[in-house]
This record gives sequence, C-alpha cells and structure tokens, in this order.
Amino acid sequence: MSLQEDTQTLQRLKELLLRGLEIIDRDAVISPPPPPDPTDPTPIDPTEPIPIKPPQEQGVILHGGWGGNPDPNTWSATKMVDAKYAGKWKIVDNKGVNIMQEFSTEQNAKDMIEWTKTNLPDPTEPVNPEPQPQPPVTDGGEFPYKTTGKSVEMSQRGPTDRHYASGKPDDWTIEKNAKGIQFPDVQAVFTIEVPKEWEHDDNLSIKLGGTHNGTGWFDNGISVYEGQTCLGTEPEHPETHLCIIKGKKYGDLRGKTVSIASTYFKAENKTEFWVNIGGLTQGWEKSCEGTNVGGFNPKADESEVQLRIDGFKEKDQPPNITKFVVNEIQK
Repeated sequence: MSLQEDTQTLQRLKELLLRGLEIIDRDAVISPPPPPDPTDPTPIDPTEPIPIKPPQEQGVILHGGWGGNPDPNTWSATKMVDAKYAGKWKIVDNKGVNIMQEFSTEQNAKDMIEWTKTNLPDPTEPVNPEPQPQPPVTDGGEFPYKTTGKSVEMSQRGPTDRHYASGKPDDWTIEKNAKGIQFPDVQAVFTIEVPKEWEHDDNLSIKLGGTHNGTGWFDNGISVYEGQTCLGTEPEHPETHLCIIKGKKYGDLRGKTVSIASTYFKAENKTEFWVNIGGLTQGWEKSCEGTNVGGFNPKADESEVQLRIDGFKEKDQPPNITKFVVNEIQK
C-alpha cells in the first residue's frame, strides 16, 4: 500500500469534519489504517507532496457529532471529566464543544489536531452532499390524528452500514430524518414493507420530541420478531433507555406491511405509539402512551424526528418505506 493510498483511508473522516462532524455511524470509531507494505513497488510521484501518515490513535466521534466547530485551528486537548472515562483525553473547540474523545494520552489528542490541520481537503472543493429533503409521501391524510395541514420534509440516509464502538457486528441501516420542527404537537407516520430475511431482531424505531445531539428525545418503537411496542428515552446520546413503558404485542412482522406512528404533545410532555396492520388492527390502534416517560422532558424549542431501522440482512433488500410524513396535530 502506498502512502497516498494510506491517506485515502481517512478521506471519509476529512469530508465529514467539513460537514460539521456529521458522522453517520453511531458510536463510530475511525480505525487506524494498516501500516504501509514495505514491499509495495508502487512508485511515489516526486512532483506530488508526500502525505503525512495519520496518527495511530484517532479517537471516537459519536453519531452526528456534538455540533462543534469543524475548523481544527479552534481545537485543543482537555481531560475527560466523566468517571467512566478516567484518564482519557478529548478534543474540544474554542467553546468547549466536543469534537473527538477517548484518547489515551494528551499527546495523542494533540497529534490528531495537528494532523487534521494539515490534511483536510480544500474547503472550497465540494464533498458528498447531505441527502436532499423529500416532500411527504402520505396515504391521503389517514393519520391517527387530524392535522393542521402543516408538514415538514424528510431526508433519507442509507441503506448503509453502521459500525459500533462496543464491538457489536456491523449492521445495515436506513433512516428518515426531519429537522427544525416547530410544531408543539406532532405526529410522525410511516408505512414500511418489512423484509422476510433479517440478520437479527431490532426495532422499527421512531425518535421525536427533542433533538439528537442537544436536548435528547423519545425513542419509541416496535420489535420486528415479536411486534412488541415500547416507549423509551435517549436523554443524551448514546445513553438510551428502551421499553420504559411496554405496550401491546402484534407478533412477527417479517414479510408484512406495517404502518406505525408516534406522537408528541409538548405542553403535556406526552408521547404515544400507534400501529395499523392489515388483518391485525381495525385501522389505527394506540398501543401505548406515557407522560413524563422515565422522568424525561426534552424541552426543545425546535425538534427533530428520525425513523431508524437496523438489522436487515441485505443492503440491496432494505425495508421499503412507502409512506412517510411528519405533520402538526390539530387540537
């Protein structure tokens, strides 16, 4: 492997840093590349600048980042204060917002800062753009609640692979995302053609009521293998408390077309999960609800919604999200 090829392994990190640390993989670890092969006969062009080998330790960047400044000239190294990270170091920007964390030494964190300063691509050159938001695709206005007619667009990420810092096997994943929601009372509604083949059981998960990397949000869903409905919370990523409140079970969803919805009422801090499955329900059925679930209240001025599905077996055979909409509930 040439030095140029070695550097290319971190191109994804560079691009994502320029997009504001929008890391696509939850608890993603950027693994160090393998050392160059001394027997590699690939010549190095003497007219090209010699790339600097990336540091051996490159830290951990959580899904979505923390909203820190992507300019490495604003970064510095500081000790982590959480007891579970005793002795670890992290990189923060000039406002103290996290950039990367879990470095074993201060010097390793500083080395990553210096490498990033000299190895980011030209910021005037385009990088892979965020997916363009799409208008809602609905089923003629059939929702759990009547709407005001106001809705927001959603973007899709995936199908792509998701990596875990915990060492869990990689997953195929697909998401629908909406941001900047100002409705006090909101419903997120999806119809999903669930594949028959799955790598493992997981949830069709709807997150709403707050923000991913700010206030936290509710994490409600239904399991694929058993159809168990639940209400949960994610107060601070990646800390997640699933199934604080359990609702009705609907059985194995594999191979079925399933409509699911989750609602949030800001004034009451109330959330619900709804299901509509042909042959199992008589239209929309509320499977579970809760107020102040787990003692959590996101208190968000603007909120986000995410439909997330992990664990399907084949990238080219993902769940087919045929209908999706996030709209304001009429009260």
